[in-house]
Amino acid sequence: MWARRRGGDGGIRARTNVAIYHTSADDDTLLLMVAEIQDLIVEQDGILLFREKKVVYDTPRLPDSVVYPL
Repeated sequence: MWARRRGGDGGIRARTNVAIYHTSADDDTLLLMVAEIQDLIVEQDGILLFREKKVVYDTPRLPDSVVYPL
């Protein structure tokens, strides 16, 4: 994960890389998705809150068998 404090508004920009794999019953493993999650975290009344969350996936096509939200 990479994070840095943003200028003016005091928010924190954070980026996280993620890879999601699926292993079937016969032990074959398939890469489902590779992505970068980009967040803007701000402090409000002493509590850290997500103001912005983006998932930028770098997979040409998700498999048709994905029926649960990633």
